[in-house]
Amino acid sequence: MKHTHILFVILAIILCVGCDYIQSPEEAAGENKNDLQYVNMDGLRRELADIRSTSFENLDIKNCAFFDVPDKMYEAKLLQAGDLLQKENQIFESYVPKKTFKKKYYKKNPNSSPPGPEYENTETGERLLLGNNGFINYRKSEKSDEIEEENLLETVWLDRKYENKTYQLQDGTISLKQAVELVKKEEEKWEKTVAKNVLKSRPSKVDVYKNGEDGSVFLRFCFRKTYHGVEELVQKKLMESADTKSLSVEYADCYDDQIVVSSCKGADSFLSNEGVMYEAGKQKEIKTVLSLQSALKLVSKELPSYHGYHISKISLCYRMCSDAGKESEHEAGEKYTTSPCYLMLFSEKENQEEFALVDCKTGTVDYVRNY
Repeated sequence: MKHTHILFVILAIILCVGCDYIQSPEEAAGENKNDLQYVNMDGLRRELADIRSTSFENLDIKNCAFFDVPDKMYEAKLLQAGDLLQKENQIFESYVPKKTFKKKYYKKNPNSSPPGPEYENTETGERLLLGNNGFINYRKSEKSDEIEEENLLETVWLDRKYENKTYQLQDGTISLKQAVELVKKEEEKWEKTVAKNVLKSRPSKVDVYKNGEDGSVFLRFCFRKTYHGVEELVQKKLMESADTKSLSVEYADCYDDQIVVSSCKGADSFLSNEGVMYEAGKQKEIKTVLSLQSALKLVSKELPSYHGYHISKISLCYRMCSDAGKESEHEAGEKYTTSPCYLMLFSEKENQEEFALVDCKTGTVDYVRNY
């Protein structure tokens, strides 16, 4: 009887471990063909716990930043909003309230793209542009737009551990954590206005720029779009190179929101190019994704074996594709499908990015080098 109990315990342990690796019929077929494994979210957590001990011939992940595993992943249909001008009065009151608003600087329909009103005070430089798709571009003055990349001093990534430095702004000093809280309130002001937007935002990085000759700086914060807490892919293929193939799928831009701060009192400007997205129907929960180890093996096989690649960050993210099968213009009414993929970053330098994408369902690899 004692032996029978031991046998049941052993079987229970085997079944518990095995339940991390659950596959749909098409995924199982993929495994037979490509020796791939698919895991549920618990299995992915277990895999991440000791992934650093795995070695690959041409990939170095020892100092890599990894993602937090979500409870659920989805494939979803999204719809670009077209009704944001219904909230025009509310939005104007938040950014250009009645006590400062001057009607002579307002244009109801300036034939802009996306369609929407425009306000530009030529005395102060204050400007507010709105689009029916949820686009907004606000600045307090013309100086808020004066960003010269040669004045970039450093970039701090906020989606991983960072030093809480202190910066000299034009009217005082501020710690990085204090500045993050300041801009989060600015972002939250917009998110409350567009509460139906299914894409939320969280701070991803800050660029620190020289601001004149007095030693002061200004800060440009980028907020990454997320769907149910998981990032939407923002990295893009910008150029063709001899080392890269055509993309397996043309995916849509998913722009970061941007907030510029030069004063301890508040934001100088706010930009949301992405606009607002609604869910178009019920999303489909994805029970299993390609294992990270399988994804790394695929990338290792795709890249030359004689070259060493250091991966600085791996994300599990969503990739958004226009249902029209063409390059997205983010026009009102445009429909998208968003589904999971792995993002492996080799270089994060702006406009010189190098990265690999691995589709979490098919295992298809895209390699991009923007230099």
